[in-house]
Amino acid sequence: MTWDTQDRVDELDAYLLNQTGEAHLDSSGTFTVDRQKALEKLAHFQLPSEHHWALKFVQAAVASGSKSLKITLKGHCSEFLMESSWTIEQVEEAFFNPDPSRDRDLNHLKAGLWSVGYAGMRPFQFIPGGSSQSLIWNGESFAVVACVEHPQTRLIVSQRTRQQRSLFLLNELEALRNNQALTTLLAENAFFSPIPLTVDHSRLDGIHRGVSTQGIYPIAMLWASGDFPPLQLPPGTNPAFHRGDPNLPTQGCCALVAGQLSGLDGGLCSICWIHDGVLVERQTLAFSGRVTATLFASAEGLATDLSGFALRNDSSKEGRGAAVFASLEARVGELVVDYPKEENLGFPLVTRFGEMVMGSGVLLAGAGFLTGNPLAVLLGGAASTAGFKMTNLRTPAFESVAEAMTRGLQELQAGWSHQLSNVEITRPRREAVALAPASKQKNTQGREPRWKRRS
Repeated sequence: MTWDTQDRVDELDAYLLNQTGEAHLDSSGTFTVDRQKALEKLAHFQLPSEHHWALKFVQAAVASGSKSLKITLKGHCSEFLMESSWTIEQVEEAFFNPDPSRDRDLNHLKAGLWSVGYAGMRPFQFIPGGSSQSLIWNGESFAVVACVEHPQTRLIVSQRTRQQRSLFLLNELEALRNNQALTTLLAENAFFSPIPLTVDHSRLDGIHRGVSTQGIYPIAMLWASGDFPPLQLPPGTNPAFHRGDPNLPTQGCCALVAGQLSGLDGGLCSICWIHDGVLVERQTLAFSGRVTATLFASAEGLATDLSGFALRNDSSKEGRGAAVFASLEARVGELVVDYPKEENLGFPLVTRFGEMVMGSGVLLAGAGFLTGNPLAVLLGGAASTAGFKMTNLRTPAFESVAEAMTRGLQELQAGWSHQLSNVEITRPRREAVALAPASKQKNTQGREPRWKRRS
C-alpha cells in the first residue's frame, strides 16, 4: 500500500469528524481521581509555553536514537517523522502515568503529549513505524484506528481543539501564528541537534544557527573533553567552524570566541546548556567586553525544574561549569586576534569620482586663471581640494578595531583565569580547532575583569 500525506491527514481528520463512539478503546487502566488531577496539573503547568511541546518531541527523537527528524507544519496539522521503537502500548501507558519513566525518551514524549492533549485539548495521532494500527487521542480518550503503513514513526498533532467540530472553523490566521511561533522556537532552541533536523525543508541544526553572526569577527572555535557528558557536533554546522573535517569526533564541550565589530563594549559571555539536542538554559555571565565567548556544555544528569527547561543552581551545575571552564582555559590563553589586513581598503568608486572632481577642478581653475575670472579660480581650487580628499579616503581605523579586540581578548583571558582562581580541578585533555592562527605565547596583560556568575 502506498503512503501519501493526504491519506495520513484524512485518517486523523476523518476519525475526528465522524466519531461514532464505536471505536475500540485501548485504555491501559482506569484512573484514580488523584492520578487524573495529577495529569491535568502536569499538562497545564509543566512547560514554559504552549509551544514547548515541539521541543520535547525533538528531545524524544534524539534520546530514542533516531537518525533524523523531519517536521512539517501545515495549516491543519503538524507532523513529526522519525525513527523509534515505541509501541502503541508503551505510549499509551506512559501517557496515563504521571510518574517519571526509566526511559528518557518516553519522559520527553509524554511531557509533550500532555501539553498537547490536556493543556491544548488538541487531538493527535501516533503511528509506530511499520504498523498498520495507530493510536488517536480525541481530547478525551484513546482509540486504536487502522492506518497506512510507513517505515518511520509518525506523530501528527491537529491544529484544531476538541471543541472545534470542523476544520472549516479553524482560524487560518491563528494556525499561521502557531506555525510561525513553532518555527521560531525550534530555530532558537534546537540548533544543537546531533541529528539532521528539518522544518519545512529547511535545516535548523548547526552551531552557526544558534549564535548571531552579525557584527562579530570569529577568532576561534575551541573544543575540549573532560569529566562530563560529551556533546556531539550538529551535522549541519558550517564547515568553517570545524575546518571541514568529516571525522571530527564527539567532544565534551566547545566555545566560540568572537570579537564585537559593533558595540565594542556590549558583548556578554554565556554558557548554553544543551540536553538531548535542545537548549534548556542560556546562562549569561556578568562580563561584558570587546571579545566574548559562547560556551556549549551538556546538561545531561543535572537537576532541572519540573519543566526541564531550567537548571537548578546547585553544586553539580557549578562543578560542571568549573570543569568546562578549566578544560578550555589553556587554549584560550594562547589565542591572539589576527584581524585581516586586507579589509583595510579604500572605496574604489569614491576614489574614481574624487579623481574626476579633482581633474575638473584643476581645469576650471586653469581656465579661470587664463580668462582672469577669480570666481572660476576659487571654485576650481575648492573642487580640486575636495577631489584630492576623496581620493585619499580610507575605511575608518581598522587597526583600532584590531587593537580594541586585542584588549578585549586580554580581558577575556584574565577573566577566565579569575573564574578558576579559587577552583582546584584536574585539567582534562584539550583539543582545538582555530578559525584564526594562535600564538604560542600566553598574553597576561589586561585590567581586572568584571566576571561574576549570574544564576
